[in-house]
Amino acid sequence: KDILIGGANNNDIKLGKTDSTTTEIVLSSILVDINAGTGGVDMDSTGQVNIVSSLDNASAIALTASAGGIDITATGAADEDIDILASGSSVNIQSTESDANAITINASGTDGGINIDAGTNGVELDTTGQVNIASSKDDVSAIALIASAGGIDISATGKDIDILATGSSVNIQSTEADANAITINASDTDGGINIVAGTSGVVLDSTGQVNIASSANSENAVVLSASAGGIDITAN
Repeated sequence: KDILIGGANNNDIKLGKTDSTTTEIVLSSILVDINAGTGGVDMDSTGQVNIVSSLDNASAIALTASAGGIDITATGAADEDIDILASGSSVNIQSTESDANAITINASGTDGGINIDAGTNGVELDTTGQVNIASSKDDVSAIALIASAGGIDISATGKDIDILATGSSVNIQSTEADANAITINASDTDGGINIVAGTSGVVLDSTGQVNIASSANSENAVVLSASAGGIDITAN
């Protein structure tokens, strides 16, 4: 039979002594069910609050808010972090809200940063919307894409790739000892390459051969044109 503690007079039920530091309360049962009204359930301790389950199940511990949110907060010094660790399994963070900030990761401290490390399977960003990598840092390397032991591919299908330096320069450099160390190739049959410069002109400087060649079957296959000046061809 059930054992009822309390009554109909809305009296408090107190177990233990509030001025004791040694009193223990042990609840042992196949099921412990705690139901409360709008006042909720308050657990307050000056020691550790430990919730442990030995159930071998995907949802061995469940925190469920059927009509609201869940907050997990910690206020402490450095290294008193909030740690989420799945040993031998995965950590899945998912939101079904249709909102631009459906999942937010924010290191809001002035010197705060975000570090993402992965093994050989890498890091994958996949979206049907825009992927925006932006930095407001005033530094020559405000955004860095670094492959310490491999290459970097930037590709687009059907749209252009624009590289713009506003008020600064665009530097393309290779240290490879190869005839094709830097290659600019418009590979389509009707593709072309257009180089436009201001009054400082265009300088081609090489310790090797400078080769200007065309396979076009035309009377002006190679054109040297100065629309308002002369052309010098010299050899030493």
